[in-house]
Amino acid sequence: MNPYTLLLLAQLLAQRCISVPEEGFENRFGLRPEDGPMEFTRVELDDVDGDRQPDFLLVARQTCGAHNCKGEVYGTNSGCLRRLGRIYGASFRVLSATRSGIRDIEGTWLMGDAKTDISLFYFDGTQYAVAGPREP
Repeated sequence: MNPYTLLLLAQLLAQRCISVPEEGFENRFGLRPEDGPMEFTRVELDDVDGDRQPDFLLVARQTCGAHNCKGEVYGTNSGCLRRLGRIYGASFRVLSATRSGIRDIEGTWLMGDAKTDISLFYFDGTQYAVAGPREP
């Protein structure tokens, strides 16, 4: 486990706000040991959970293709991190619409040949789910 992962886990456990799943934090991304050491990138997002604090997307670099990645969205929840679910794309925009108190996120996919596809991710009460493609 890389140092960034250990630091994040230590912060989460110290807050006593969430628990690490039995299958392990890194397996949340569906990676195998032969995929190599985990490399995470933290991407800042606008406030998604309504606490007026910026939230973030944690991306495992091994999940990225040429342009698109999958990442786990975390809300700061007034200082107590909360996993909100997985989203996919190359870039993300937090929208003003909310469902179950969590803002929708638009994910833009780069498809090659300068084509894009846009997906809408909404919070279903438990985690982010994809509503389907939108017109770019």
